[in-house]
Amino acid sequence: MQKESELDFSPLPDEAAMAQQAYTQWERAEAESMAEYVSRRRTVDLAVLARQVVDEELTDAQRTAIRMRYYENRSPLEIAQRLQISASVAVRTLRRAEENVRRYLKYVVRYQHDLRNVPFLPLEVRKAMVVAAARYGKADAASRLRRLRVCENLSPDAVGGAVDIPWERLQAIEDGQASPDARELLRLSAFYGVCADSILKGEPSCKRH
Repeated sequence: MQKESELDFSPLPDEAAMAQQAYTQWERAEAESMAEYVSRRRTVDLAVLARQVVDEELTDAQRTAIRMRYYENRSPLEIAQRLQISASVAVRTLRRAEENVRRYLKYVVRYQHDLRNVPFLPLEVRKAMVVAAARYGKADAASRLRRLRVCENLSPDAVGGAVDIPWERLQAIEDGQASPDARELLRLSAFYGVCADSILKGEPSCKRH
């Protein structure tokens, strides 16, 4: 009988091929139209720029305020306590930070939408900040799967359709209420272009190209 320490859990070649085929079939089925793809990628690209603005263009207090608010979902009172300022000053600091982020990104949004005026700029920037914030948070497998999806601005339904996992099941996995089986993990890793260990253990060097 084979000892547990000698068991090999690596995917078989046909299993890997099956996972890749599932993703290819999803692409060929045009589950995402070109317009939907462009719209989704706009938010993803804007999220990358929003993160750079936060990291490089804000004051230390503004950076702390916006990170706490968007990345950690903290209240203005908690921001005030961290910065050792009054709640009213914390609110003004956060407001200035948001205004600065929008100011730096407004021309990008204008270019993306090919408009002279972008009345929905705050909404577009807020969506981008949500995507950027997905890169932070808990370091467990469920959170990493959610992060991979949100960072690509994809819905559970879209991912579920791509990897042949019901979106309710995918939602339960991302919420930590269920664990993916070997086949689900293989399909998800193939879809996101990472190896299983990257999802299970968070190994950054596991990215597939």
